[in-house]
Amino acid sequence: MTVVHDGRPAVVHAVDERRLTRLAARHDIRVRLLQPPGAFVGTHAEIARLECSGTGAAPPRLVRQVASCVRYGPSRTLRQDTAYGFRLLADIAIRALSPAVNDPTTAVQTLDQIEEALLRLADRPLGPVWLLDTAGLPRVARPAPDWHDLLSTALDETLLYGTGHPQVVRRLRTLLDRLLTTAPEERGAPVLERRDALEHLTAAALPEPLFRDLARRPDP
Repeated sequence: MTVVHDGRPAVVHAVDERRLTRLAARHDIRVRLLQPPGAFVGTHAEIARLECSGTGAAPPRLVRQVASCVRYGPSRTLRQDTAYGFRLLADIAIRALSPAVNDPTTAVQTLDQIEEALLRLADRPLGPVWLLDTAGLPRVARPAPDWHDLLSTALDETLLYGTGHPQVVRRLRTLLDRLLTTAPEERGAPVLERRDALEHLTAAALPEPLFRDLARRPDP
């Protein structure tokens, strides 16, 4: 059975995970959330699917209770939306790198904060998870960004727009090197991809040997 959003178009702010897990355990069902915090949902958009034991359908009251566990608002917030913090920082960096502003120092300072956050998350569980009830049974499937998603949000646009600035390139080199030494081995591949992209983009953006050589030196 599908649970839909009956209100006006909005953004998912948060999910009451404890209440939802208790509801699922009490009625012996599984709930698959389809929209993570930060997702925009239109009227009648699917937000969850209920998997009932046996052949019976979930009663309308239970469907309404599940729907009420999802909170909405007009815009994204940081409450349960990890990617939004990186989105805000990335936006600051790329605005600073725009020709109208041309402030690479602000972009570098933003990379300081992005690095700190990525290092904190480097060895933590990320991505979709199952929430368990008190008996240890999986009850709620919760979507969430994985390491690759967060890395992409945090860095890709700065890589694209910042490689014409030697100080930004040098700061990115340090950031990526630190992630490679901190993150588990299985999370190293997307970091290496971005280090390779940094090399290619820098070579194209800095044809002058003096500045290209300068940009090759990591700088924290």
